[in-house]
Parts: sequence; C-alpha cells; structure tokens
Amino acid sequence: MLYFIPTPIGNKDDITIRAMKLFQSLEFFVCEDTRTTMKLMKMYDIDYKNKQFFSLTSFTSSGQLAKYIDILKISDIGLVSEAGTPGLSDPGKILIQLCNENKIPYTILPGANALIPAIVAA
Repeated sequence: MLYFIPTPIGNKDDITIRAMKLFQSLEFFVCEDTRTTMKLMKMYDIDYKNKQFFSLTSFTSSGQLAKYIDILKISDIGLVSEAGTPGLSDPGKILIQLCNENKIPYTILPGANALIPAIVAA
C-alpha cells in the first residue's frame, strides 16, 4: 500500500493522528525532500533512525521509480511532500500512475489543506 501522507502547512499542530501513526509504524518513506520529513518526525519525537528515506523529484530516474515499485510489492510506503497533500503540485502523481499500472493499492489520507479554509473565509 502506498500512503499519501499530508503534512502541516505552516502550523505543526495541523497533523492528523493517522499521519502520526504512519510516521511511527512505516519503515519506508518516499519524500519530496527527505530532510524535511526527518525534521518533521523529529519535531513530533518520532525515532526515524531505523527508517529508510528515498527522494522523489521531477528528476528521479525511471530506475529509481522501479525500485520504489519493487518495495511497494512487498512493503508499505509513505509518500510525503514538503507541506500539504502529496500529489497535487509535486511529482507524487507519477507514483499513482505506476501504482495503477502495477495494480498496487494506494490511499490518500485527509489532512491539512489551504483550499477549504480559503473558500470558507471567502
């Protein structure tokens, strides 16, 4: 299973319990910026020393993407962007395409977003 894990947009308290549980339980993470994800885990006192972090950018090679799919065939992975929900304005959408092609399930967690508060405030 590939988990799309939304992260806070500015306020560290805007994280869901499900996201926190996945940060604690998953071993593998594909991140827009691995340093940002590690910093976030440290902020929540989550030990990340035994976790593996991989980068996903618009320059990620097809060979590296194939490695992520190989991991997904045997283990769960959390996809994390720098802020907000991964897959909207970052390269996470390529993983959705690859999951569909390889019949790998994925789920998108609800979480912090800027659109709904902006609509309500308007």
